[in-house]
Amino acid sequence: MRRTFDLALETVHQHGGTVNQFLADGIMALFADGSGEHHACRALNAALDAQERLETVRRDVRGSYDLEFRVRMAINTGPVVVGAIGAALRTDYTATGKTAGIASQLLGVAEPGQIVLTGRTRELAIGRYNFGRLGEMPLPGALETVDVYTLTRETLGYVESTRLATV
Repeated sequence: MRRTFDLALETVHQHGGTVNQFLADGIMALFADGSGEHHACRALNAALDAQERLETVRRDVRGSYDLEFRVRMAINTGPVVVGAIGAALRTDYTATGKTAGIASQLLGVAEPGQIVLTGRTRELAIGRYNFGRLGEMPLPGALETVDVYTLTRETLGYVESTRLATV
């Protein structure tokens, strides 16, 4: 787990995000607007990159324990409330609100190894990535639903331009 968390943390930071919470079996990362690439694209790139980097962990777990190791990821876009919890000896930061809640609920929809996202996030990245549609997901305790998609990969043109920029 330590290796998984280290790879995820490094990947999030390299794509301009911040890990604001370490959970029992996962992390929550935030990608705020800032300089450079749009926050939704940075989050999607980080998810694809993390999936690729975690392949080494997956192979090691399969070889050592004969178990499948796959990570579920969920991405939603929107406003969040960020605040500090704790005091001088230990302070953590948490993000709350509808956007964070929907992202958390999306994890229940994701299959192992799958990256799922809302239609709102997809709209911000149309043309740059390939998506599959999963359908509408009802929100517990609400009358509304959200469109849910899977992220499969960057489109070829963007992959090539990204590789050229990082060489």
